[in-house]
Amino acid sequence: MSNLVSIIIPVYNAEKYLRECLDSVLTQSFDCFELLLINDGASDLSGKICDEYAEKDPRVKVLHKENGGVSFARNMGIDKASGNLIVFIDSDDFVEPNFLENLLSDATNSDLVIAGINKIKKDQSVTSFNFPNQLVDVSEKKIYLEDYPLSDYGYPFSKLFKKDILDRHHIRFIEDVHMFEDVLFLFEYLKFCDKIKFNDKSLYNYVIAEGESLSTKVNSFESEYLSFITFYNQIVDDFKITIPQLINDFPKLGYRLTRLMNRSISTIYIKDYPTEKTILALYNYPKNAWILYNVFNKPSNIIKKWSKILLVKNMFRSANFLLRISYKLFK
Repeated sequence: MSNLVSIIIPVYNAEKYLRECLDSVLTQSFDCFELLLINDGASDLSGKICDEYAEKDPRVKVLHKENGGVSFARNMGIDKASGNLIVFIDSDDFVEPNFLENLLSDATNSDLVIAGINKIKKDQSVTSFNFPNQLVDVSEKKIYLEDYPLSDYGYPFSKLFKKDILDRHHIRFIEDVHMFEDVLFLFEYLKFCDKIKFNDKSLYNYVIAEGESLSTKVNSFESEYLSFITFYNQIVDDFKITIPQLINDFPKLGYRLTRLMNRSISTIYIKDYPTEKTILALYNYPKNAWILYNVFNKPSNIIKKWSKILLVKNMFRSANFLLRISYKLFK
């Protein structure tokens, strides 16, 4: 069906928020959609709640699976989707009644629709993030990467994707990456966009769950490095943005890349990897990446400042010695 929207919601231990989320979807002013609930091995009542809603509304389809992570669940949703348009919603969030109608109003002449969000903190305070309302031709220019810092707004929700682009170019979430995977997905999709519609309305309510923060979670070095190197290759190889351009014309992207690089390096020492494995890992970073590291990384203490100098000079053994000291002294 050409007018069918597939809404994908990964569900994992979300019983506290799930009913509000599902009710907000099923009462949309635009009702021609299928709702795919991917129960990612929830150990609470989430799975039963999903089945309950499927019994009441034929638009709801439930897929139960063993726990594999949000990327795996979203990919399953994409694979099973029947619609030609894809919308992602998180199970602890909720949307306003005209959320879908608003996104669809901009879908005809664009490859991607990006709308704003309302960020709701645990004290119930709300901060809205909006974009200027305009259609941007991105077929021959990359200015949107800096004017609209999509590396900071790379979340998959409050966006409208085309299923045809996802399938034709085999675009899926990287299941071995556990941080920044949403931005990597978005930038892979951006490679095949000619027109992006930025919508100035904020009708998606992003609820910050108490005690949850993926940004502070320490994953394996391999996962963190894969996140960095994938984004680095997307920017440098796919978008053809040079290191000098990242420094002078796209500093927000350069800073973001450096943050990912610094985070992956930090993981080596937080996980206390052996010296030889550490040295090999440091050698594997692209040589040009150290130029960005020199410009955008701001060391937090004097030991890291000296280690930065050594890293930029590719004196990895000496840098490793100082960094191990730093992470023991400044935990």
